[in-house]
Amino acid sequence: MNSEAVVGLIHNTALLLGLAVIYDNLPDRKPANPRFMQLMTGLALGLIGLAVMFTPWEFSPGIVFDTRSILLSLTGLFFGAIPALVAVVMTAVLRLFQGGQGPGRGWLSLSLRGFWGLSGGAIALGNGRLTG
Repeated sequence: MNSEAVVGLIHNTALLLGLAVIYDNLPDRKPANPRFMQLMTGLALGLIGLAVMFTPWEFSPGIVFDTRSILLSLTGLFFGAIPALVAVVMTAVLRLFQGGQGPGRGWLSLSLRGFWGLSGGAIALGNGRLTG
């Protein structure tokens, strides 16, 4: 692994730590305007997602890795629907502007990551049910 790859992965990891900082600094009590707080949280998480997308690790020409899938899944899991939706829309719009191959697949992938996080959160809270 070359030094550029290591730097890219460290940078993406540092940005994901920003997710933990946001989660830790959310107020424990219910805010006066919870929707506004959720929108601002989604905006902050979306900005982290944009930063992650601007600093990918290129494995080989055309094969790029970043941690946006992890970010969006954890956003849905820990922060809820509104922050996840805001972050997914922000990253999906950037994906459209970046161009390249498969923007539709990129949108679908980003949306599914947020949905999987929300599903996991619902199951963990007992709001969802898995039968098996």
